[in-house]
Amino acid sequence: MSVPNTAVRSAETRHLFRIINTVSSTLDLDRVLRAIVDLVSDAIACHACFIYLVAPDGSVVLRSVSDPYGALVDRLRFERGEGLAGWVAEHNQPVFLTEGALTDPRVKVVPEADEEQYQSIVAVPLRSKAGEVVGVISLHAEAPREFTEADSDFLVHAASLVAGAIENARLYENTRRRLALVEGMADLSRAISAASTVDQLLPAVARRAQRLLAAAACEVYVSSGDGALDLGASSPASTPRDRLPTAADLGVVLARGRADDGDSRRLAELLWSDVTAAALVAPMVAADELLGFLALRFPGDRPADAEAREVAASIAGQAAIALKNLHLIESLTEHNAIKDFLEDLSRGLPAPAGLADRGRALGCDLNRPHLVLQAAPRSGGGTQSWEDVARALESGAARAFPGSLFDRRDGAVRGLVRLGSGDESAALARLREMHATLNRSHPLAIGLSHRCEGPDSFATGFEEAQQAVTAAAVISPEPGVVSFDDLGAYKYLLRVSQDGRTRDHRGDALKKLETYDRRHRSQLLATLEEYLKRRGNIAAAAQTLFVHPNTLRQRLRRIQDLTGLDVQNEDWLMIEIELKLLRLERALGRAS
Repeated sequence: MSVPNTAVRSAETRHLFRIINTVSSTLDLDRVLRAIVDLVSDAIACHACFIYLVAPDGSVVLRSVSDPYGALVDRLRFERGEGLAGWVAEHNQPVFLTEGALTDPRVKVVPEADEEQYQSIVAVPLRSKAGEVVGVISLHAEAPREFTEADSDFLVHAASLVAGAIENARLYENTRRRLALVEGMADLSRAISAASTVDQLLPAVARRAQRLLAAAACEVYVSSGDGALDLGASSPASTPRDRLPTAADLGVVLARGRADDGDSRRLAELLWSDVTAAALVAPMVAADELLGFLALRFPGDRPADAEAREVAASIAGQAAIALKNLHLIESLTEHNAIKDFLEDLSRGLPAPAGLADRGRALGCDLNRPHLVLQAAPRSGGGTQSWEDVARALESGAARAFPGSLFDRRDGAVRGLVRLGSGDESAALARLREMHATLNRSHPLAIGLSHRCEGPDSFATGFEEAQQAVTAAAVISPEPGVVSFDDLGAYKYLLRVSQDGRTRDHRGDALKKLETYDRRHRSQLLATLEEYLKRRGNIAAAAQTLFVHPNTLRQRLRRIQDLTGLDVQNEDWLMIEIELKLLRLERALGRAS
């Protein structure tokens, strides 16, 4: 009897050496497992050999099998503790069923594997060096073949060699995958750095994210305002959809923070109306601003794991920072283009045709009617800074008058107000509504030009708007919206003041009167102005000033004593002109 036992052991040794040579010849896990199936089947002469690997969720998945069951690879799966393979993996114990295998309650028949004809089954756990179960190897035999104790012992020895091969192959695959991930992330960083526009950035991100995470598809959504999303890029190209999700739609699911299969499928249904897929969505956030979402699509049986979510979050973060920087660059470029355009337009340079072309490039048609707007801060208390109010005026006017252009510079706002279907009076009323709200936050005055239409009319329009905002403080003590038509005589006096006024003794006299008022806190200048406005009517002027007529007469005598002006006999028009010029110079900060 010793000879046969020796022969059997010799055969087992040869088979074990072949297994050792196989597992040491390659680190390719699929090749190792296929070779092990063939070697074990040859050594034990079984009907079929199955090798399962334990998945991260504890289930066991078929990774290699004898012919003709190859179609079951990666498809046949048992949950934790399910079937004989699941039981062996969960309990970390071998099972040896010599006959009547199908009667064992632990066995779950798989018709596609012809298991109803098997009578003898042996299943052995594949243990790592740490004793953790990494898989199960199972042999099936038809009657009259029955597995023996020797078969079981051989399989136990072979299992230890196979488990080591699996561990080494997984370590190699993990190292290779991480190296590929590092190289892929480096490639992504280079592509992001090289992108000079959003149209270059988003497709580069979509392609590389899909490849890095081995996703079926990747889409990049960007925020377009008010929570709406636009599809910025996809890899591969996607077909147009009737409706895209909003940021709120995605946020409701993401806010749960579970990132489980249920949420993955809900996201897939929301994004693509596909209940068979799984989705991984990572928000793109930079400087606390939600710029969009990175959405990856996976087959429903292969949802993303924790590492994939971590990589997707990293990609989304890099993309968000790059997108924010490009937005800032584009905004600065556009701001400078608008600033230069308005400056040249205010000077009438270059030729009108060139200005018209530049306007069209900025979305402004100079051949359509516009008003030139100039806004400036006024003194007084407010709840917000001038910069905040100026920004609010600019954005509010741009929304109210589509096709308009504005620029904030030198502590002021200037721009072109596009007149739509309404006329100047409708635009003036709308701007006065906006001013009433903004003026509570910070006092400001707004000046408007005449209607401008055609590139060569805007240089004059800028002058008119500037004069209107300058004279606003003279026309009314309260800051407001002043059109050029509201200026009256100041249209001419402003030019006189700017070009240099002619000296007149009446003007010198009024300056003395202003100085006296300031020192003695009197109101002689205001009294004179009201007296002239009422065309010398003592009773009407006294009533407006809330004084007795005799008090008014006393003030007029005092004015004559101080200035030498005989008010009743002077040229009232010339005094009124000098009064207005004095008020204007004081508003301009040039009063002595």
